[in-house]
Amino acid sequence: MSFKGHTSTVEEKRWMDISCQMGCCVCLKHLGIPDSPAMPHHIEGKTKKGSDLLTIPLCHNHHTAELESNICVSLHKNKPEFIRRYGSEHELLEWCRERLAWAEAA
Repeated sequence: MSFKGHTSTVEEKRWMDISCQMGCCVCLKHLGIPDSPAMPHHIEGKTKKGSDLLTIPLCHNHHTAELESNICVSLHKNKPEFIRRYGSEHELLEWCRERLAWAEAA
């Protein structure tokens, strides 16, 4: 995956691959649904060096589907409500790292 001003490193590609293979972190952590198809959500943009390590796996519904109901809220639809229900992006990133026993290379 390559974006303007940033080419993913091997480590970044590996992180996005293994985290997305886990499935949506919200579906898994909060709903007990494993293996829901996920795409990486970039927490702090896509162009900075290391930005692909700051991603969380989210399904379409929790990422960009523009949903806001009592069952599901999409991050891009209503970020404050998403955070209230599921935790901050950084909290979810830490949960993913712990679940996958990921230690960033120094």
